[in-house]
Order: sequence, then structure tokens, then C-alpha cells
Amino acid sequence: MKLRIARIDDVPALWALEEQLFRSDRMARRQLRYHTDNPRAFFVVAETRGEIAGYALTMYRGGTAHLCSIAVARAAQGAGMGRGLLRAVIQDAEKRGSRVIRLEVRKRVSRVVAFYKKAGFEKAADLHRYYGDGADAIRMIKTLRP
Repeated sequence: MKLRIARIDDVPALWALEEQLFRSDRMARRQLRYHTDNPRAFFVVAETRGEIAGYALTMYRGGTAHLCSIAVARAAQGAGMGRGLLRAVIQDAEKRGSRVIRLEVRKRVSRVVAFYKKAGFEKAADLHRYYGDGADAIRMIKTLRP
């Protein structure tokens, strides 16, 4: 696995991941394009054998990093790619001086909730009907080193 910053020519592959993994609440292609050049974002892709197999997108505002999305292609799941992407997000947030990272995750996807708990995230709030399809979410936060 190789991590690198997302580029505009990655957008078709990133969009294909969105379509493969998310039934609703997908990022639009224009959002993906925009964030490849957004100075307030950390947009990293994971490649295996020269193909994009995952990405993470984090937005920054004030002293907070908001992890908007981590996506790993089904064929690459279980090989540590998500952990590698999350580690890169945490390192970038610390480098930028963020005090916390927050995220929202679907409440019913317990394996993903457990993934974030194992990485040191704690439940901060229940968000009822948070997603466009009416699904509930959990807001999680991780306090970073000062």
C-alpha cells in the first residue's frame, strides 16, 4: 500500500469507490474535485498495484479536524488499509495543531464503530436521522496530543 495526496485525475477512481461503497450520502464528483485542491482539506489516497483502493478526506476548521470519510474498496478490506489511512489522518491533524478529530459514523455499522473505538475515538453524541436515508449516526471524537 502506498499513500499519497489525491490529485484531480484521481476523481474518476474516487467516484467509482463512492458508488461501490455508499448507497446514499455519497460525495458528488464536484466535491471530490474541489477537495483535491482545497488547502483546508487533507485528501489522501491509498494505492495497491498502481490502482486507487481507498481514500480518506479530512476538513479543518479552527482547532478541529473533521474526518468526513474513509473508504476502502471491498477487495482491499481487512488488509490494514483503513488503519493506515486513519493513522495518516491523525498524523496530519497533529501536524496542523488540531486539538480534536471528530467524525460521524452510521450507528448500525458496529464493525466500523469498533474500528474507531480501537483507534481511541469516544462516543460524543447520538444523532437521530442524521443521514439522508434517515439512518442514525454516532458522533465520535478523539483528543489529540497538545
